[in-house]
Amino acid sequence: MTEEGVKNLSLLRAGSWVVYDFANTIYSFAIITFLLPPTMEKIFHSNLPVSIVMISSMVFAGFIVPVLGILTDRRPWAKKILGWATVSCVVCCIVMAFLIHQSLQRPETASMEINLSLSAQFSLFAICLFFFFANAFYQTGLMLYNSLLVVAVPKKYWGRIGGIGVAVGYGGSMFAMFLFYITGVKYEPAAMILGAVSFLVFTIPLLLFVPEREIVESKAGKDIGLLEPLKKILQALKDLPKNRPLFLGLAGNLLCVDALNTLILFMTTYAIKTVYIGRSPLDDSVKYLMIGLIISATVWSIINGFLTDRIGSIPTLLFSAIMLEISLLCGVFLVNDSRLFFLTVAGTGGAGLSGMWIAGRTMIAELSPLEQRGLFFGLYGMTNKLGALSSLVFAALTFYLPLMGIAERTSYRFALSFLLIPVTIGAALFAMLVFITKEK
Repeated sequence: MTEEGVKNLSLLRAGSWVVYDFANTIYSFAIITFLLPPTMEKIFHSNLPVSIVMISSMVFAGFIVPVLGILTDRRPWAKKILGWATVSCVVCCIVMAFLIHQSLQRPETASMEINLSLSAQFSLFAICLFFFFANAFYQTGLMLYNSLLVVAVPKKYWGRIGGIGVAVGYGGSMFAMFLFYITGVKYEPAAMILGAVSFLVFTIPLLLFVPEREIVESKAGKDIGLLEPLKKILQALKDLPKNRPLFLGLAGNLLCVDALNTLILFMTTYAIKTVYIGRSPLDDSVKYLMIGLIISATVWSIINGFLTDRIGSIPTLLFSAIMLEISLLCGVFLVNDSRLFFLTVAGTGGAGLSGMWIAGRTMIAELSPLEQRGLFFGLYGMTNKLGALSSLVFAALTFYLPLMGIAERTSYRFALSFLLIPVTIGAALFAMLVFITKEK
């Protein structure tokens, strides 16, 4: 089905598209945010390994998704590739969980022992390898999912349905916590498997009821050579500065999402190291903070969806970047008052977190030519994936500053304040984009 073919809103089709947001958020919250970072720190005694693997997988996916975007402009493969990517991600997560189980059973990995046995070293390498591929497959599927918005709902509902999708997605986070509660699971590898299987189950409606993107005929025809996607990507990147709105939008998105990806990876760790010192992720105060963020992001998803349709995607992106910056400032300076920290960070953080995803994909759908929709969603996906370098800086600062005699709590606050730099520049680019689009 083409974008022009979507005339009426189908609740089954739109609902099936929305449910995938619920599904993939189970993975991103349960495994990436809640379970994996503290578990990997327990094994490696550092944030650096999980950050390095996360960045490398995001960069890898960042270079793959534009190629897939071009292929899905020429072949009706978007939903097929998404399905295989999701299944592959789930399989990698299950294998990774078994490898983590083996590592946790080894006494040597539970200590600060440096000279690990050969089998232990191989097991740790395998954990990182399967995490790399799990996240790369997930990020690939996410880009293809975003591109299916144009065949799932009519254009006039893109913002609202996108907002509902993000809101329902945060419901996936609540579902994961509820699932862990009712099953009574207390062991990280078992919880990872539970989360991965849930991700797969809630992907089924999209695969059954959302139509495939049909290709739009171009002068070049359907057939493409092996190197043509790469040539098209390089040409698109070369020509991108000539298209100022898309250039500014993608650059601003890259910078703001860079900070967001770091927050998603380390928000639980930051709260434990600066506000709820010495407590575990399962402590009530930490859980309340996470639930507060989820509820805030859910409510703001609905609001940002309507804002995107009412005032436009670009002003909504600017608003979201400003709210994200306020949240970072509150996170840095209000660590001595847990109640005020909770209210401000949860309230403003939810606005910034949800708005970037909702308005970002709508911006690409609005600004990109129809015959290059997959290509520019691929470039948008690239900015989302390459926007992960700050997590390496964050991990490095929190690791090396304490070695220099700086208190651990101070090092985490300093690392969080570093994220203000990309967000400020990104907000400035969105402000320029608002001005340019108003002139037109």
